[in-house]
Amino acid sequence: MVATTAETTGQGQFGRATYLFPFLFGMGAILVVYALAFLPSWQWIFGEWSSSAGALSHGYLVAAMSVYLFIREIPRAASIPVAPMWWALPVLLTLSVLWLLGVVATVVAVQTVVLPAILITAIAFAFGLPIARRFAFPVLFIYFAIPAVEHLQFIFQALTVAAVSLLIRLADIPALVEGNLVFIPQGTFEIAGGCAGLSFVVAGLSLAVFYAHLYYTRLAQSFRLLAVVLAVAMIGNWIRVFTIIIIGYRSGMQSPLVQDHLTLGWIMFAILMVPVYFLARRLEGPDAVAVEPSLRGLGKESPNWGAVMAAIVIMLVGPVWANTVSSPSASDETIELNLPAGHADWTGPHTSHWDWRPEYARPAAEAVAEYQSGAEVVLVYANVYLSQEQNRELIYFNNDIKGGWSSLRDDRGLSDTVYLQDGSSFGQTSARNYIGDWLIWYRYQNGDVFDTSAGRAKFSQAIETLKGRPNAGIVAFATPCRDQCNTASERLAAFIRQVGFSINLDSVQEQQ
Repeated sequence: MVATTAETTGQGQFGRATYLFPFLFGMGAILVVYALAFLPSWQWIFGEWSSSAGALSHGYLVAAMSVYLFIREIPRAASIPVAPMWWALPVLLTLSVLWLLGVVATVVAVQTVVLPAILITAIAFAFGLPIARRFAFPVLFIYFAIPAVEHLQFIFQALTVAAVSLLIRLADIPALVEGNLVFIPQGTFEIAGGCAGLSFVVAGLSLAVFYAHLYYTRLAQSFRLLAVVLAVAMIGNWIRVFTIIIIGYRSGMQSPLVQDHLTLGWIMFAILMVPVYFLARRLEGPDAVAVEPSLRGLGKESPNWGAVMAAIVIMLVGPVWANTVSSPSASDETIELNLPAGHADWTGPHTSHWDWRPEYARPAAEAVAEYQSGAEVVLVYANVYLSQEQNRELIYFNNDIKGGWSSLRDDRGLSDTVYLQDGSSFGQTSARNYIGDWLIWYRYQNGDVFDTSAGRAKFSQAIETLKGRPNAGIVAFATPCRDQCNTASERLAAFIRQVGFSINLDSVQEQQ
């Protein structure tokens, strides 16, 4: 009997290994191809995690937790029959192309948001929905470290400003709160984006969700823990910011904590999480038992290798396409961008004597000039990007069409877009320098497509890049408003009608 039992046990282990290794090989193939194909996007995410000033400095911890959960699910997932979900093919293709659009339009938020969805869809396609369900939580858990969550920062920043303002009034501290600035007699504090507490909120919620997944069996338990952690993280950050203001007030802004207040924040966060942990244990209930993976019944059939290969091929559509349409970065050599010669009543282009120069992130070429018609003046700015990448792009949050000139609060009641009689349109804004107000018109150009909206220009950029035409740029005009901007509008319209202007992107490419 003993000999028979040992023999049977050995056959069972051999049988499990026979099916486990093919499962691991198939899953490993998808994971390796996925990691290599989308490596540029992950490298950008790693850079954000490495930034101590970012709201996602806990990213590596979340990634480690996600990997642990993924590995933990492998034995149980391998015991489920393989049933490829062929109808997921168009979903996977759509996600891969969506990532492609994010790449060619240099919108990292789109690239990073679809990354986890691509992986879990590929697993569902190759192995089936039941197996994908086992890996859904480990894969989607990484969303707690995706930089797109930073777009929520303004909400927590506003809440922090309101809470700190209330605490200052209750403590009777002589301070003036204006916008995000707190003025005290000893100095000024800015409740910037980094002070919003989003890093503490996201870190706390990720820990709470991780704990709930491991130990809770009811949603009510999870929601209670999440509510407590959210409240503790937010209130703890409010206390941190208020404490820093108190320290600055009492020390005359001389305490080192006034400068290095992030360390204090993480110390307070760790201390506050201790009682939360004991509360989480109490929420488990007396009958809570952690479920461990079981090898029983492991490996019922080998993967469908056709489905595995199909998932890999469809997943690679976006990265391969992106590689074929990507253009090399422009060289550091100066590329000449010629502005048009004056026509009719306008002479130019002349060297500009004004301090207007729109600020754009490292274009391949740019030019600014002055045109004159009697006593009237129009300034023209144009730039060209032969290729674009993150932090070096036509549509970028640090770009400034006003070139350092100050913004007008009421913007003189101007509409965002102005339409000319020939059907063309321009974006419209105003700015102020040392002589007064100026009217500014502008439009983006992608190939032969013109846009006044940054969002539409981003989309046009993606489409034109896919066509093999990555060149893009902007043209802007500025003229003094003097007493009325209506006269300035007529002046710009006449200038564009007589001189005209659009970037000859093809000729610029030839000069490269």
